[in-house]
Amino acid sequence: MKHATFHANSGPFATVSETAKTFNVTERTIRAWIKTGILAAIKVGGVVRISRNSVQRIAEGAK
Repeated sequence: MKHATFHANSGPFATVSETAKTFNVTERTIRAWIKTGILAAIKVGGVVRISRNSVQRIAEGAK
């Protein structure tokens, strides 16, 4: 599994697509992880945004 690395200026939230690329999984898998509570996410204007802290926590736990 890839290590989650984000630039400091990229903001506190990632897209579903960015997160899927980070973990080398499909967007469908990321949406399932959100639904089951594995990843913390919010909807902004109907668009899902995932907490980068949540992504980092999962990535560190996968080591």
